[in-house]
Amino acid sequence: MLCISIGTPVRGMSRQQTQEYAALFRQWKPPAGYDMKALYWGSDGSVVAIAEVTTSAGIYEAGLPWTNMQWKITPVVEAAEAVQIQDKVTAWAQKILGS
Repeated sequence: MLCISIGTPVRGMSRQQTQEYAALFRQWKPPAGYDMKALYWGSDGSVVAIAEVTTSAGIYEAGLPWTNMQWKITPVVEAAEAVQIQDKVTAWAQKILGS
């Protein structure tokens, strides 16, 4: 399953804490079940990761070291596939609701 993870920095960290997280990141490797496709850092300190995930444990382990961030994880699909799914669900709802 393809997921986007958006991390927003927790405010109020000391400079030492920020340096400790940077040291952790330099040694970090994605865990099994979490195949990172891309990683972006925003100028505001935010992080966007795109990963193919095979287990929820992979997401959990990937995010656990980064308590300096508040995470939002969203499964995503390509636009063409999303439109097909929306059409299917709309047709199903119309059939049931008669609209």
